[in-house]
Amino acid sequence: MGSIVRRQFGVERSIERGAIMCSLSSSFKRIAYTFNIAVVVTNHVTAKMNNENATTSSSNNNASIPALGASWSHWINSRLHLSINNNARRIHIAKSPELPELSCAYRVTDKGVELDENDWQ
Repeated sequence: MGSIVRRQFGVERSIERGAIMCSLSSSFKRIAYTFNIAVVVTNHVTAKMNNENATTSSSNNNASIPALGASWSHWINSRLHLSINNNARRIHIAKSPELPELSCAYRVTDKGVELDENDWQ
């Protein structure tokens, strides 16, 4: 969603983009509550370049930031981080009104997403 919204509104229309994102978030919450389903919205990570060293190859002066901005994190109820390292997939519960912060291994199969129930950390 981050990529689509950023492309559609760009930097110069950030206030309008924020209003649309707030409205979408409210709609998603209403749909989830009404139909008792999870609504999954993906964000992506972008780089915030340090202007002093934008022409160098050093990544020490650049930061990874969420494309939808920090305000998006306040509009959601739950946040899951999915990662993969050496073909090992992990899901991390970073924000939830009902669950503690946890992580576990998972795999994607023809049945869907399967959690390794013995790996909660």
